[in-house]
Amino acid sequence: MRLPVIAATAVCVAAAAMAETPFGPPSFSAEFGAYAPGETLSGKGASGGGWTLSEGASATNVVDGAAHAMALSGAAHFTAAAETSGNVERIDFSLKVEALDAGRPAAVEAMGGLLPARIDGAAGYYGWGDGRWNALFAEGAEPVAGTWMDGRLETKVVDGLRFVSYLVKDGGGGYSRCADAQGRTWFRAGAAQARRGVSFVGCGLFGGFEGAEAQDEFEPVYYWTGGATGNWNDPACWSTNGIAGAGVPGAGSYAFVTNSVAMENGDERAVLDFLAVQDGTSVIGADFETEVSLDADRPRVGRALEPKIATFLGVAPTYDFLWERGDYAKKSFSEVWRDPSYTPHDWDYCHWLRFTASRSGAAKYTRTFYFSSLPVCYLTTNDGKTPTASKEQHEGTLFMQGNDAFKKQYDGAMTINVRGNSSKNYPNKPYKIKLAEKDNMFDLGAKKNKHWVLLANYNDLSQTRNKLPYDFARDIGGLGMRSTWVDCVLNGKLLGTYQFCEHVRIAEDRVNIYDWEDAAEEYGATETDFSAIDAALDAEPGSIDITGGYLFEFSTEADEVVCFDVAAGSLTMHTMVKKPEYLNTSAKMLAWSRNYLQRYFSSITSWDGCTIDGRHWSELCDVDSMVDFFLVNELFDNGDMGQKSRFAYIDRGGKLVWGPVWDFDWGSHSRTVDDRCEKWRSAGGGVANMNREWTTDPWFCLRVWERYHEVRSRYAAIYAEGGEFDRAIATVRRSALVDERLWAPRKDTANATRTFNGDVAILKTFHAKRLAWMDRQFADVATLMASLRNSSQTHPYVPDAFEIEPRIEEGRSVFTVVLRRAHRVKAILNGHVLGTFAVNGGTVRGRFPASALVEGNGRRNCLSLVSYDRSGHVIARNYALFHHVPKTFTIFFEASCMSVGRFMQ
Repeated sequence: MRLPVIAATAVCVAAAAMAETPFGPPSFSAEFGAYAPGETLSGKGASGGGWTLSEGASATNVVDGAAHAMALSGAAHFTAAAETSGNVERIDFSLKVEALDAGRPAAVEAMGGLLPARIDGAAGYYGWGDGRWNALFAEGAEPVAGTWMDGRLETKVVDGLRFVSYLVKDGGGGYSRCADAQGRTWFRAGAAQARRGVSFVGCGLFGGFEGAEAQDEFEPVYYWTGGATGNWNDPACWSTNGIAGAGVPGAGSYAFVTNSVAMENGDERAVLDFLAVQDGTSVIGADFETEVSLDADRPRVGRALEPKIATFLGVAPTYDFLWERGDYAKKSFSEVWRDPSYTPHDWDYCHWLRFTASRSGAAKYTRTFYFSSLPVCYLTTNDGKTPTASKEQHEGTLFMQGNDAFKKQYDGAMTINVRGNSSKNYPNKPYKIKLAEKDNMFDLGAKKNKHWVLLANYNDLSQTRNKLPYDFARDIGGLGMRSTWVDCVLNGKLLGTYQFCEHVRIAEDRVNIYDWEDAAEEYGATETDFSAIDAALDAEPGSIDITGGYLFEFSTEADEVVCFDVAAGSLTMHTMVKKPEYLNTSAKMLAWSRNYLQRYFSSITSWDGCTIDGRHWSELCDVDSMVDFFLVNELFDNGDMGQKSRFAYIDRGGKLVWGPVWDFDWGSHSRTVDDRCEKWRSAGGGVANMNREWTTDPWFCLRVWERYHEVRSRYAAIYAEGGEFDRAIATVRRSALVDERLWAPRKDTANATRTFNGDVAILKTFHAKRLAWMDRQFADVATLMASLRNSSQTHPYVPDAFEIEPRIEEGRSVFTVVLRRAHRVKAILNGHVLGTFAVNGGTVRGRFPASALVEGNGRRNCLSLVSYDRSGHVIARNYALFHHVPKTFTIFFEASCMSVGRFMQ
């Protein structure tokens, strides 16, 4: 469409003024009263007047009674030109229109309700649209009669908001105020830049083109057809000169929205009644909404929290802001700030902060968050219900708010259910969560995972009885799960301090063994049906390796799909298969697992530590994990050590490995247990206390003794002044004090109410006394074994020097064994069975295998001996410890009653 340069009226000034000052009062470049009627204004005020004329254009002062208007010939740009009457700023205009039909059109049609007209001699359209009169220039119109359309534009500011109204001069010389279809006569007005670099050109009431030359080409005119809602960038929402879906407004285009629309433009939304866009600026009429948001993903002391107010094409409304602080129970809030931004202080910790943005007295946006020195875990179930049972899964969302140490961790979908055994019966329950997407929460591991747990630690007011043992176990041998503290909010209710922790499960960065469930499809099986494994093994025995990929929990609770008991000696081990969960669908895999565990537990309860086929228990179990598992549980006095929450696993072709350690809140004189700082957890009775059986082996006790002295300083440092315990308490104190109030009262075994501060003192005293007691028990191996001996063991170890007495001559590595009533003797060196030797008057010779000997760093070898009578009954057991001399040893037995057998170098 080619547009001629035409004469326009002072209404162009209104467009320019609004573009420069969208919400403030206009600046006046000239006083109309300074000019005589008919005087050309170009000569006065051209310098510094704030308005300019194109070459050959002129502006003339026109007086109609006491009112001044301005007639413009040619193209011009004005920053402001108006009069003020009270609180109303007014621009009068006069535009010559030659119209076919005068008056208001009956309906808004394809061209926005504009009718053919001749405007100042140029072909065009005029009409009623967008709640005002419009003049649009075009070619091809056939105007008939000529009239003058006189009008007035008025603006005013109310409560900081700018409004505009349009008036048309009637035949009697008065003015009629224009109204839209809803009867509104005043509209919100403003100007702003178009988003995404798109420049629009609009006309409407403003009737002119700034800087346009006669030969310039312009894009077509666009009209909104998207209805009450729609996307600015969707061609289906626009028509172009009556052609629907021809495109969207582009640079140099005219765009009109003539009805109330909730329009989207990118990420912005606005409710509009009309819109005219001109040269990259827009005038938005009526009221509109934009999105307000507050980034409180990582609130910190001393860091201002700034709300973000989205704009539509750069325009934003004016809001009232309110910051409030509420108590931890969210029962009462009080005003703390009225500015948009707020900087949290120390005194805001452990309080709810609420931010509200309001307009016209109505809250348009509210965000409430818990301000903590810890990260905050917000759990929201879709059904709004609180999970109460293990098998009751709820879908929902998890948002993990950051703090000084951590950025925001997660914001997305999850499922949640109650977890735990006895702990699930407490008021604040532990939970298991599964994220919709894998995430490396808090950088707790090198790999991402979906599965995490929230430990409530209801029995532990210090909040450290689980985390510190986990950290210690991981430091010394990798047996601990990684964790951190968080405050937990479920469906808007603060639950207090939780331990956000890795879940014990098969994964590369957790229990890293073969995962049958992940590999099921490879064998034609599924996660819930492994019967295809049996079929394949029946068809081709040995074709599939089923010697591992099993994760067990030994616990008195039988709440897994596959559970069975393993009985050996005085032990009955209640076994739950954690993974694969449906192991029972493969009879062969289940049988292999049960048989392996049966052999192991039978060996540790036997006289000689061997299976029925002569294999020592160390051939079935990873000794290092067994030693660390025992020691960590004893150092931290784990009350569950003898009955539940004990994990172990077997990888393909591997041995049974103990760990990870788990669940220590029934220990260290927590509220549920008495002070046992000078007692062994392994020495107790109970059919499931496997640890008491481990300690009947002198070689195991030697390994524990050596390991204790390796890690003692690390353990002692935890509870030393300024150590890890003190630092942990400083980190969790604020949160833990709130947790204490949330779940009070919590009574201990003496019916006394436990508090956070009291529990901290109890725990520090406990471990100081326990370290001193442990030092005494670990004075030497003999003292340790004597201390651990108890009547509940299947075969208590009682060294009998009269029946079998190993002697060592230091320096020569000569060992003498005194045998009195023995018929045979079994020798085991560091878990390696050397053999069973007859004692019948002859000499038995053998060698120490070099692979069985240990050396270095003061380590010693342990020779265990078991003697039998003629009937095969065990007469006695004893042991000898010696340092390794790296040469071959020859074993001699000179056998007869009261004779001496020599182990000689």
